[in-house]
Amino acid sequence: PVKTVTKIITPNVTAQIFYLKNRQPDEWKDRHDLDVSGNVNIRVVTAVPRSKKEKEVEK
Repeated sequence: PVKTVTKIITPNVTAQIFYLKNRQPDEWKDRHDLDVSGNVNIRVVTAVPRSKKEKEVEK
């Protein structure tokens, strides 16, 4: 005689993720391809403190 046994197994999410990635890699992937274009303008402003002698000369 054959005995049928039913077991409840908790799902393994990590295994499901790997299954989907390996089975359909074009639809299930972690990598996102982003194309960014444009210009970046950078303006650097520095303030150099004047010495006491320069301040006295201006007066």
